[in-house]
Amino acid sequence: MAKRLPSFLKPFFWSYNWEMLELEKDKEVIIRQTIKYGDLQHWRWLINQYGLEEIREVMRRVPETDLRPSLQKLLKLTLGIDHFLYARRGVR
Repeated sequence: MAKRLPSFLKPFFWSYNWEMLELEKDKEVIIRQTIKYGDLQHWRWLINQYGLEEIREVMRRVPETDLRPSLQKLLKLTLGIDHFLYARRGVR
């Protein structure tokens, strides 16, 4: 059986089927949502669960338009991320 997520993360997954989320299979979604909406307690859990390097790699693949500018700055400072995925808008 897949390991379950802690219940204190549930508010970040309002658009997902909470019961179906799995720690390994859905780690990219879990990392993205928790970084975007969590606080220090949630970030500590992420680091313990996945490690800094895995979190860095996932967040580098998130389009910069999906992250608030203040969160981009925080991630650059705390995780040492030098760039995010550039997502062009309005271009065919």
